[in-house]
Amino acid sequence: MVLLIDQIDRWEHLSTLEASDGTRRYYLAAAPFRALLVCRRDLRLADLRGQAVDAQIGWGRGDVGFARVPGQRQSKITILRVTGGSWAARLSAVLRDAPRD
Repeated sequence: MVLLIDQIDRWEHLSTLEASDGTRRYYLAAAPFRALLVCRRDLRLADLRGQAVDAQIGWGRGDVGFARVPGQRQSKITILRVTGGSWAARLSAVLRDAPRD
């Protein structure tokens, strides 16, 4: 899905890990939202505001260290790359639909 990164202030940087495809940065949504956002291939959320990105949107089980409420279902957004063109959804809308505490 092509996602417009229209807001970034509701996300807190959690960790940075090295992977075979480059650096991955993990961000948690602010309370009460349960959501994890992963930027792959050296991308930084702060640099993506206003950009259309190729993203996968699904669910995660809230793994310890990657969730505000471990064990609880959370939205998971994985940003794969910056893409041009029109977008199908906004990050703010995906966050609004995320599970809440």
